[in-house]
Amino acid sequence: MTLRTRVIVFFCLTATALPLGACSSDPGLIFLAPTPEARVSDIGGRQKVLVEVRDMREAPALGQKTSASGQIQEIRSLQEVEDVLRTQIERGLTARDFVPVSRMEGATRRLDVRLEQFSYNTESSVVSSKVIVTTAMTVVADVNGRPYTHSYTSKSEETVALSPTEETRERAVNAALTELLNKFMRDDALFEALAGE
Repeated sequence: MTLRTRVIVFFCLTATALPLGACSSDPGLIFLAPTPEARVSDIGGRQKVLVEVRDMREAPALGQKTSASGQIQEIRSLQEVEDVLRTQIERGLTARDFVPVSRMEGATRRLDVRLEQFSYNTESSVVSSKVIVTTAMTVVADVNGRPYTHSYTSKSEETVALSPTEETRERAVNAALTELLNKFMRDDALFEALAGE
């Protein structure tokens, strides 16, 4: 390997490692990786559905935590919450044989998803801490001006000794988000309304 090639490889590896290092060094960042189970059916009949996902929360932070030095730090997600929700909502629609789209003129089938709560809190005592994550969203399936509205909520709680670790926070956040999305995935009445049945 020539000197020039070594220099190029070094700079490429450095450029790749910097963003990852920046992310992993911030204990207030949480990676969202919900794992809801999509139900498979042919109810959608390959009909197109215009999907809109909106984050209605006043602030993007999930909550706060106290650092070892006593400073208050915000807890945020590494990704845009709307993007994570959209990916999972579209996966649920595809499993039901709908074709989700992000734009369509004169759409007769729409699915509006509004995230209304996604909050992380802790309750601490002398010997333990309880991590509480609450999520809530409202989904409106509209077919030719006939809406079907349903709201879902979920709560994840975990008690740990002393202060919660990064792994505990991430696990609790993803557990609550997974439960919320599972409620959407299992809502047969919503998918029937979207199919026009």
